[in-house]
Amino acid sequence: MSVPSSAIAATGRSPWFGLGVGVFAAFCFALSVVLARAVYSQGGAPAAIIGLRLTLVFIVIAGYALVAKKPMRLPRREARIGFALGILLCGQTLSIYASFLYVPVSVGIMVEYVYPLLVALMMRVFAREPLAPARLVCIAVALLGLSLILRVSFAGTLDPRGILLAACSAIGLSTIIVASNQLLRGVDSLRIMLHMQAGGAVTALIVFTALGAWQFPVTAAGWAALLAIPVLNGTALFCMFGAMALIGATKTALSLTTEPVFVLIIAISFLGEALAGVQALGAALVIGALFAMQLYGVRRQG
Repeated sequence: MSVPSSAIAATGRSPWFGLGVGVFAAFCFALSVVLARAVYSQGGAPAAIIGLRLTLVFIVIAGYALVAKKPMRLPRREARIGFALGILLCGQTLSIYASFLYVPVSVGIMVEYVYPLLVALMMRVFAREPLAPARLVCIAVALLGLSLILRVSFAGTLDPRGILLAACSAIGLSTIIVASNQLLRGVDSLRIMLHMQAGGAVTALIVFTALGAWQFPVTAAGWAALLAIPVLNGTALFCMFGAMALIGATKTALSLTTEPVFVLIIAISFLGEALAGVQALGAALVIGALFAMQLYGVRRQG
């Protein structure tokens, strides 16, 4: 998705403003992820986070669409696809939040954030989209960085369950992006997100209730963190849509690359997490490769 320069100029805002909105969205996403630790420390569980997050974000998006008189309905085929992707969204979100029970938040996010690389590979396989040499180099560098981050796991320092859950999240997120790109092309993002959130919320409510998995925090601080997560996530989604309207999807993706940077800063500053020298180098390689890949996409669009 992109907008012509005339449309950007018509908003009275510079492209830097759009990038700033995108970076703020990344910060909100990062903070919503890091707050999971506060929920867990106060007796909460991943199911409570996922169920509440998906449900409240769906309510907010639906309310916004009603107030703004935005179209919400999709044709039957597209609606079913969106709902099915929402089921996958529920599993993907549960995977990443559950990974934080076993590995540091910073490590889990770095593993999940290989998803742009997986998207590029999947688009090559399923859409025959060419892989330019620049992207191949970025993928190689990111994989090298990821191997350095996970190097300590071979010595037993990292729980493999956390790594596996984060990897499942990356695969799930990549699948959602590629499937929506191929099956829902031309459908506006708001309606896709609305149906996905609905599918995810219904799935969470049914499955978690059937399994008796609801486990909420036992303190006011835990509840504050739990409620802040969907608020931050919803704010991030609206900022993301706003940035897309201002600067287009490609540049918005570039701005969202700052999310793992924010996660690292917050996790190190407030959770006491630390990356060893080799891990820090690996994180720098992964983030640098992702940024370079997105920047390459911006230049190609230009």
